Amino acid sequence: MTFYIFACSKDRTLYGATDEPTGAKLPKGACPGGTWSPRKQLKESRIGFSATKAAAAIKKQGYYFFHVKITTSIRTAPKP
Repeated sequence: MTFYIFACSKDRTLYGATDEPTGAKLPKGACPGGTWSPRKQLKESRIGFSATKAAAAIKKQGYYFFHVKITTSIRTAPKP
């Protein structure tokens, strides 16, 4: 299966996967106040989430949602 990945414009941790390239199967209300924008097209062997769970959800409802954890660290340069 090929997964088409979309990002929510109002929540930078929320992503949706579907099996069609336009994102038409993603519920509009799942990205409140924002839009779904296309990010990637991935084959099953190259994804960072459970392909089995995603494929089952897509088969049942047309989409699969997942969150990514975004961490940042600020490092200061050592004093000379």
